[in-house]
Amino acid sequence: LNQSAVITSIYVTMYALGRLVSGLVADSIGLFSTFYLIIIIMFCSLIIIPQTSIIPHAGPHSLGAHLFIGLLWIIGLLYGGSIALFYSVVFEIFGARNYKSVFSVTICGFALSVIIGGVSGAYSFSHTAPNETNALASRWFYAMAGGLVIAFIFLCILKPIQYHLILKE
Repeated sequence: LNQSAVITSIYVTMYALGRLVSGLVADSIGLFSTFYLIIIIMFCSLIIIPQTSIIPHAGPHSLGAHLFIGLLWIIGLLYGGSIALFYSVVFEIFGARNYKSVFSVTICGFALSVIIGGVSGAYSFSHTAPNETNALASRWFYAMAGGLVIAFIFLCILKPIQYHLILKE
């Protein structure tokens, strides 16, 4: 089997496992606690990934390559978990009345970010000198970590709908 196929298969498996594990953890410690934990661990992973370039990458069996791939698998696990909990977080913050419109906007935003990120990433990597690829990749990981900080701040600011108060009225 091709090594990249195995790595990708494990990433996808971690993504699926993340969806399952995040639900179990959310049942145990709560939805928002789990979502905050996922964001914090993913942020740390995105900050650590560029640092793996310091460790020798002399081939696919080097320590640097293993660390890089392992961190990507952790991000796959966390990303799967965040997607599984995202629907519940949106429902808890915006309520049943606003769920459909808010979710429609967030999904459109997500789709746009995937398209813009993919196209701009492909363009910038194809127009970068080979010796500057690591620096560019590091900036991409730091930008994603910055996006997580913004998401975390918004989550801390937005308060869930208080259903028990609405039902009393």
